[in-house]
Amino acid sequence: MKLRTLIAEDEPGVRSFLSGLCARRPELEIVAQVDTGSAAIDIIRARQPNLLLLEAELPDMTGLDVLRTAGTDGDPYGVIVTKHPEHHLAELQSGSLSYLTKPVSRRQFDRVIDAAIARRAVDHPAVAPAAQLRGLQLIGERAHRFYFLDAHGVDYLEAHGNYIVIHVGHERFLTRTTLKHLSSMLPAQEFARIDRSLLVNLRRVAYVERQESGRFAFTLRDGQQLMSSRERSAAIVRLLRAGVR
Repeated sequence: MKLRTLIAEDEPGVRSFLSGLCARRPELEIVAQVDTGSAAIDIIRARQPNLLLLEAELPDMTGLDVLRTAGTDGDPYGVIVTKHPEHHLAELQSGSLSYLTKPVSRRQFDRVIDAAIARRAVDHPAVAPAAQLRGLQLIGERAHRFYFLDAHGVDYLEAHGNYIVIHVGHERFLTRTTLKHLSSMLPAQEFARIDRSLLVNLRRVAYVERQESGRFAFTLRDGQQLMSSRERSAAIVRLLRAGVR
């Protein structure tokens, strides 16, 4: 099933460019192109699109105003098109909102669309097409700065109080979300929940050893070792016996 897509952009050139990018993706079907927020809301209510490409500052309201007024409740998936993504960091953490930075590149567009398709697959597994995530980004904070991190370069994620610590090599970043949310967004073929507080990137694992306690030790390529919980042992055995990731 294709993602019914609405483009709301008041700059004709940008609107045409986004339309061309959508036409390249067979998973997308454009249902309407509009230049105001009020027109976008009318289309959302009448046509119920699955994907919204919304200019951050439309003539009559913001893209976020469109989402709030339309009452989307996490579906459809909203993508804010903006020159200033840092202005929307709090909303981006919700998982049902992403962004495109102007000027939009083809690579950036494909990454965001892959994330939208993957989210659709999680929420609607019976009807959504499968997708491989290419360059899904996490937003991590450190020293009062926000960093956009390639998820595939992350070693592991660790729950710590009200935060998640994102481990990338010797660097650490914080994000305000939950492992449950992240595990639903990240590709299951790459990330495994080995403990209540640990989500590990399997591509960063060198080898796994079964311990006498019944737990498993995951040794990363940099030599760091992470221990699984006993409660996850059965799931880990199934993962290892699958043979191919």
